[in-house]
Amino acid sequence: MTATAPSTLPLLKRVVVAFGLVAAVAVVLALAAFASAEREAALNQATERGELMARVLADHAGRNLDSGALLLTALGDTVSRTDRAALGTLAPVFSNALLGLHQIRAVALLDAQGHVLVSSDPADLGLLLDPARLGSATQPGGVQLLGVLPGRGLRDLT
Repeated sequence: MTATAPSTLPLLKRVVVAFGLVAAVAVVLALAAFASAEREAALNQATERGELMARVLADHAGRNLDSGALLLTALGDTVSRTDRAALGTLAPVFSNALLGLHQIRAVALLDAQGHVLVSSDPADLGLLLDPARLGSATQPGGVQLLGVLPGRGLRDLT
């Protein structure tokens, strides 16, 4: 067995300590790189999930608007083929039109002065609304999405 010379012992200690420090720094850097990569992956996944939810929401909103526009077009065709004196007979048609459309609470037909002529909600019949509050009328056959108004029904707009 050879004994280490006393003069090389402090040098060996410094080499071992230096190697230990380098190894510790390498481990810390590796852990930091791993944590950074995991954080980046989590952020990318959250961003992709958010984008998917936005696309789903936009698709759902578009389908709701399209089905509402289709309903209003069909009701408009029915109203255009009905005499003004017989408009009161359309209340069941308006009510039945809402059966499959959970996103629409009620449908009503107003004249140019704001009188409710026909409504799917019988409590709205005869109400007088300010037409300016509802926005400008569209061209015949046109579709226009108005702004959000306060309330749950026409009665809240009187």
